[in-house]
Amino acid sequence: MIEAEKDDSLGRRLGSSGTLLVLFYDHWFAVISLGILLSGILFGLFLPRIWRQTPDGFTPVVKVSGLDLWQARSLRRAANRHLEGGRFNEAVIAWSSAIANNLGDTEVIREALRALVAQPRVSQEHLGFGVGRAFWLLRLGKTNIADLELTLDVLGRYSLDNYVLVVGGPYRDQLSSAGKMRIERAYFDLGKKRDFGEFWDKNAALFEKDPEMMIYRNAWVVTVGNVGNPFAAQEALNSARNDPAHRILANRLQLSVSFARQDLETFADAMRQLEDEHADQLGHHVYQWLLLFSSGRQEEARELARNYSHPPATPSEVSFAAEGFHRIGLADNAIAYLEQHIRRFSFEPELWLLEGTYLMEAKRWTDLRALALAIRNDPSLQSQLDAYSYFAEAIAEGRLDRPEAASNAASRITRSAIPSQSLAREMARTLRTEGFAKIAVDILRPLKESLKDSSEFWFEYTVAAFSANSDEDILPASQRALELLPNDLSAANNHAAALIAFRSRPDEAIKLTLRVVSGRPGDNGSLLNHVLALLQNGREADAEKLLRGMNTLNLGPAGTSVYYLCWFELNTRRKEWAEARASYGRIDPHQLLNVQARWLDETFRAIPRGS
Repeated sequence: MIEAEKDDSLGRRLGSSGTLLVLFYDHWFAVISLGILLSGILFGLFLPRIWRQTPDGFTPVVKVSGLDLWQARSLRRAANRHLEGGRFNEAVIAWSSAIANNLGDTEVIREALRALVAQPRVSQEHLGFGVGRAFWLLRLGKTNIADLELTLDVLGRYSLDNYVLVVGGPYRDQLSSAGKMRIERAYFDLGKKRDFGEFWDKNAALFEKDPEMMIYRNAWVVTVGNVGNPFAAQEALNSARNDPAHRILANRLQLSVSFARQDLETFADAMRQLEDEHADQLGHHVYQWLLLFSSGRQEEARELARNYSHPPATPSEVSFAAEGFHRIGLADNAIAYLEQHIRRFSFEPELWLLEGTYLMEAKRWTDLRALALAIRNDPSLQSQLDAYSYFAEAIAEGRLDRPEAASNAASRITRSAIPSQSLAREMARTLRTEGFAKIAVDILRPLKESLKDSSEFWFEYTVAAFSANSDEDILPASQRALELLPNDLSAANNHAAALIAFRSRPDEAIKLTLRVVSGRPGDNGSLLNHVLALLQNGREADAEKLLRGMNTLNLGPAGTSVYYLCWFELNTRRKEWAEARASYGRIDPHQLLNVQARWLDETFRAIPRGS
């Protein structure tokens, strides 16, 4: 009875609803409604970027939509059609778009890079595409050897030897025969003679089978001069220079040999042969300028440099040519050359850093500020040099007498990573001398562990800590510097000054100051440290004798304040309160370390009233 009532009730409700009757009894309406529902579900899966394409733990995470995947496949097919039709430029454009639609598809990247490497001649317009995608592939594949070999092939096609060593050097023993040969050639081309010799010894059986590698070997033997038979090696190199199959390579290597030996005559002969073959490169001409310049033919070198117009093919050629201009005294030409070509290779940080260095040397502060802004606005750098850009801006604004803008820029330096330790240290040194010692310390502090055994670093860190008046850094930094430089008088003097300022271990401090004043007779700064150490060891009479015999005419503001600090401590130890007040009045606390200024203030406040 209850079931029947339910059915009857349902029937009455359906009958009272025209829409529901249509839905249940009209076939096409039901089909359309179901289609709309399925379309909504399909588009919900097709449009949002919900499909992860990068490995677990990889950043940034790449997620794509169904539409992205469909477009990527379509573009990949188009790229292959262009490649089959001999339209490589169009193929690269299609591959670029396919990769942009799915940055996590390693197979598309590998396919594009293999096609690039297989081209009879690589075009410079594809350099950014090839190198950028190769490095991205290494990240995606966690530097597996197969992808590393492919990356080295790309770098080798563009003669990017520095990148070859940076990327492949740590894995050189795991590479294929071709990869090992590429590493060895890069060692020679970059002048790494010791690495070349060591790697050859490990792989002699492999390298000696290759005629071109033997040409490299002979050139290396002649260059180093103390291995094997240099005379026989030069004869073999001469023979290769006359062999049509190898003469271009042999003449190029002869240029390196002649430059290393400062042999202008042989260099000129090899250069003529390369020019006749139209095989000369920009780097060869730079070597020619430098060799002429060092041979006393400076004006000829400068004239050749000014008149050279062939465009650079790689970022390393840009930097090498700019350095060549700079070394032969054409600093403005070096800057102009960088400005002319930097946009084409803007992805290369070293070019921006080199231009920044040259602009600072030339004191072109407005141009340096413009460079800083250009660095931050260039997307190809991917924020690699943001810290440097704020550093350059801070220096420029400070030299343009805009201290507020300089401080604002300097405060932003440590918000971004600095790409190398050497750059961080260079920036810190400059910031310290430009009045931003605190920022310098902030830059150096994170390097303490990785550079724990570098005496140069700890000495720089100590100087920066003193300049920044940083209580937490002065004592440990100076102590570590002295541990690494036990015989260095400057390190001893710095640590003694730290011990004295913090009134710590006075017996150790006086041993150090005695050593320093013995090694630096007549140095007032060292002598003042010794006086303070004497006072902290209770030797007031010895301290007074030294103070009275000191020539104070050339002390300067800081030295004068420390001089009267010595008198103040001597007076208070003897309870000579009137004299102590007089000494106190001649001290500028801003010339002291913070810890000394605090001690001075506390001690002065403790002087009995009315005494």
